[in-house]
Amino acid sequence: MTLRLIAEPLQIFLYNPFSIAITLTAICIPFVFIPVYTSLERIPRNLLDAAHDLGAGEGRTFLSVILPISLPGIVTGFIFAFIISLGDYIIPQQLGGTSGMMYGNLIWSQFGFAFNWPFGAALGFLLFGLAVAILALTSRYGTTEGGVLAE
Repeated sequence: MTLRLIAEPLQIFLYNPFSIAITLTAICIPFVFIPVYTSLERIPRNLLDAAHDLGAGEGRTFLSVILPISLPGIVTGFIFAFIISLGDYIIPQQLGGTSGMMYGNLIWSQFGFAFNWPFGAALGFLLFGLAVAILALTSRYGTTEGGVLAE
């Protein structure tokens, strides 16, 4: 508005699921970028040179060398973003309006407005179980050494 490109705020960015997704993505990007960048930075250059010397193209080098080595960083970034966005209820409350409700908002409303603590506790327990199940799957299918994600 200061640049006089628009006369009023764009409604596409207010009170809808699109605005929630954009905001959560912007918040989670640094938490995903750092582990992925670290895992990519640790790939020895001689492995890439060896793949090219053996006749692998760019795509084959990515799928056979870069992706398997950087997979722990990708899984770690996914876990960070998942944990941050799973329990967030402030962003959907502020940006989502009344168009929908996310799971964290439902739990918050059971404790804050409805005073239905048993139902809120049950929802929280289900959320905890979902988080544990997804983290167990990522640790099972991610590269692990000694029970922890390897770097």
